[in-house]
Amino acid sequence: MKEAFFKHGEKDALRSCVKAINFCSNECQGELKDFAQNKLKELEDELIAKLKTVIKEVTDGDDEFSLLVNLKRLYELQLSRSIPIERLFEDMVMILRSFKSMDDELSASQHVAWCLHSFINSDIVSEESLSSLLSKRNSLFEQLEHFLDAHIEVQEEGKRGNQSACRVCTILAQTWCLFKKSKFSSTKLESLGYCPDSSVLQKFWKLCKQQLNIPDETEEDDVNHEYVEETNRDAVMIVVAMLVATDVVPKARELG
Repeated sequence: MKEAFFKHGEKDALRSCVKAINFCSNECQGELKDFAQNKLKELEDELIAKLKTVIKEVTDGDDEFSLLVNLKRLYELQLSRSIPIERLFEDMVMILRSFKSMDDELSASQHVAWCLHSFINSDIVSEESLSSLLSKRNSLFEQLEHFLDAHIEVQEEGKRGNQSACRVCTILAQTWCLFKKSKFSSTKLESLGYCPDSSVLQKFWKLCKQQLNIPDETEEDDVNHEYVEETNRDAVMIVVAMLVATDVVPKARELG
């Protein structure tokens, strides 16, 4: 199964591998379970090592294909379990600053979410761990705001909405919900509470509106592109509704 995981890069194949690996490491008994858990640990370590290698290769000017494929593998693993990628996080932030890849952003946001999940379920959280998570969260928001500005500028030039812009809206909204200020008020994790400032919210709503502003009439050659945009539009509507319904942002700031 480990060999299959590193052989394939397609979503369905990777998800089948992850499902099988998780089943063996969680549901099997005795020595078989121990064997599966050891193999899973080996897989995680090998994936992190591969990512560190390809990140260095990309920064040295090599092709980005291996990085993107291994980020997909990390993403599929992170959907079902927390992967200890602390030593990779700074490398990912560096790649984001240099190459602005949304695949790195997805992995970084998932890592932050898993860290927060472990904090919420822990009786004791050290100041060092709390400070580390705050630093990661702030780095993530910094890079997302860069993407926010970049996509607004692109679409003001008359270009269509795209999946990357939709991802920016989705990841921002989901992360704001995770760190909703009222959720941590009067708790030991109160410093994690977050509410975006008005300038960021205005840009967020502006990008959302741009994604929703898709012409009804389309040339026949653009049918497939329009289908993608309609899907993006649905996703944006969902995250906007989520923010409003959960009171993540003050009422006075909603919808710009």
